[in-house]
Amino acid sequence: MRHAVVTPRSAAMRRLFPWGFSIQKILYAVRREPFAGRHLLVGSDYGGDHKKSRYNTYAFLVVGDRPSRWLSLQREIRQRHFTDSRRISFKRLSDPQRRAALVPFLQAAHELPGHLVAFVVHKSVSLYPPSEIKTNWAKELFGLSAEWKKRPSLYEAVRKAHLFSLLVSQWSRPLMDVTWISDEDQFVANEKRLDDAQQIAARLSSLYLPHTLREFAMNTTRMDGPGLEFEDLVAIADLTAGMLAELSSTLAKNASWSDFNGRHSLNSDEVQQKSELIADWFWHPWATLGRTCIVIDRVGQKSRVFKLDMLEGQG
Repeated sequence: MRHAVVTPRSAAMRRLFPWGFSIQKILYAVRREPFAGRHLLVGSDYGGDHKKSRYNTYAFLVVGDRPSRWLSLQREIRQRHFTDSRRISFKRLSDPQRRAALVPFLQAAHELPGHLVAFVVHKSVSLYPPSEIKTNWAKELFGLSAEWKKRPSLYEAVRKAHLFSLLVSQWSRPLMDVTWISDEDQFVANEKRLDDAQQIAARLSSLYLPHTLREFAMNTTRMDGPGLEFEDLVAIADLTAGMLAELSSTLAKNASWSDFNGRHSLNSDEVQQKSELIADWFWHPWATLGRTCIVIDRVGQKSRVFKLDMLEGQG
């Protein structure tokens, strides 16, 4: 039975965050059924921190508990290509072992029973009223306990938790267990910040969810075991976020994703081969793993939310 588009239970939420409802409509269009099973796992990583990029990128891999060949393929790849516990990482693909493992790793990811959602957000777009993201406001609303001396760090924590909440609101079922595994980012740099991030995500999810979850747990890849299963799941998000950050930094001068017309808007000589390979994989149409890129862009004085299709404009 198909479910309707999930809308915020509070009309005030929709007025405050219209971009959130736009994202939900895109998510509903690309996957109308919530995940089956009892457990939903979300792995995430981020990109675009370097000054050259005009966009931040956030990648979330949402995986259900349906059986797949992923774990056996992941073990085979590690046994064949790695002599140690190194992580597959976009920034470290100059390493010969990681580079040799990249294609089989991406091919194995095709088998995952899930959906990979990447968000590309122009750095000039403010998703919240500036007066709202203050430490005192956040401490009161979310019950924070960590030190958040710099507002950008807190802003990023709320933004990442908000994007996570939109995914869970659309694709979870009643009484599901949900686990969020994040890369070791600044917003979860220590135990108190991790607790705060979980609290923020729980509060925001409660504003969107039309049903009750059973348990919600959050951790980082530092808790992974010797098999590095979580590391490798999050690596899929890492490769995606890194690729999109690099493509964004190679957009032609004064161009944006809003006026993208195929590869003609990219300074193609600046696109590294690894990004081209990962982009071809991301927009490959036939795979068990679904993939969607959502852009929140600046158009004049307004923001625009849309689904990015890299095949658009190509003949």
